[in-house]
Amino acid sequence: MDGSFVGNPGTAGFRGLLRDDRSRWLVGFFGYIGHTTSLLAELLALQHGMALAWQRGFRQLIVESDSQDVIRLVANPCLSSHPCLHVRDAIRTLLLHEWTCTIVHAFREGNRCTDLFAKHGATNRRRWSLWPEPLPCLCTPLTLDASAWAFPRP
Repeated sequence: MDGSFVGNPGTAGFRGLLRDDRSRWLVGFFGYIGHTTSLLAELLALQHGMALAWQRGFRQLIVESDSQDVIRLVANPCLSSHPCLHVRDAIRTLLLHEWTCTIVHAFREGNRCTDLFAKHGATNRRRWSLWPEPLPCLCTPLTLDASAWAFPRP
């Protein structure tokens, strides 16, 4: 799952994809948020991805996020005045469901598909959309992600 944005704050959306244990595509999703911060875009990507996984019946989930800020915000207490508290609390509620759900950090370079899918555009104005098949530009990155081929960080 990943947020996508132009400016911070700026025009934002979220993207994500669900893959099986061999990194094969299950479903992709995206949505348009409007004007917001990168943190909220990343949190909404996480919330929508987890909710979609639950609705689809997945009960063992490893969520990869390239945002350490999101991971820290979800894992730790925060002030009741935090501007993203409502989304953070929704994510924490999802974590209480009867499933195994772990949120881990993944460098952007280690998750090429999600990064490319997120870059598909923060300007798409559809509030919610599912992609049952991968975009053609994701076929090679899906294969590379599945092979666990390592790429150096710039």
